[in-house]
Amino acid sequence: MGLINLFDELNQKMIKFHHLKQYAEAVTYAEQALDIAREIWGESHLRVATSIQNLAGLYKSQGRWIESECLYKDALQMMRRLLGDSHVDVAISLNNLAELYENQGRWIESECLYKDALQMMRRLLGNEHLDVATCLSNFALLYETQGHWSECEALYIEALQMRIRLLGDEHPLVAKSLDNLGDVYYSQGCFSKAEQFYLEASQMRERLGDAHRVRSKPVGRRPPRPNRVWSKTVGTGKFSRGASCLRRGHL
Repeated sequence: MGLINLFDELNQKMIKFHHLKQYAEAVTYAEQALDIAREIWGESHLRVATSIQNLAGLYKSQGRWIESECLYKDALQMMRRLLGDSHVDVAISLNNLAELYENQGRWIESECLYKDALQMMRRLLGNEHLDVATCLSNFALLYETQGHWSECEALYIEALQMRIRLLGDEHPLVAKSLDNLGDVYYSQGCFSKAEQFYLEASQMRERLGDAHRVRSKPVGRRPPRPNRVWSKTVGTGKFSRGASCLRRGHL
């Protein structure tokens, strides 16, 4: 078996065990994949940076904060060397590091990185792009975690409106944004308003079909904290936002 095929196989196993939440096994394969990536492409290559971020994400899932932070910083520095300081994938790396800090309660550092990521996304992609909407939702969740309701609501509304303009009124991501706003109102005790958003999201998923019924919830019960988006797929060495093995970011 060639090294590239072995690299791909290790990554697929990593993805499998990550989905199963068997993080120890996933880490083993991610570490092996990183070693192979370095053997194939050297110490400075986008696929190596991708592999580093995958391993960082797994360490984060295990609560290994220091190791995860070191790897995320290494990957960010590598991407800046390879891509420059202003690139969509650099913005995503900032976003990933911001989420790590958020998980640790390092609010100020997290907020600064989310702001940098959002500003870079807007500058590179404009104000009408789905990745910008994702970045808005990620940033909003930081404020939601802290109970900064006004800032959180404004970002979620902007993300919702952007998705409606880009995707139309009926789309799973629009339903997700409705759920996000429902969470905000529920957390503030505005149960009637939250119910309206939850119901609209649920009915939209019904109309879209079974495949999209991913987050309908009973009214009157606090929903689980939403997932995040943005991570890096391995295998191809390309960056994939919102549909990869190490899924992070809030849709």
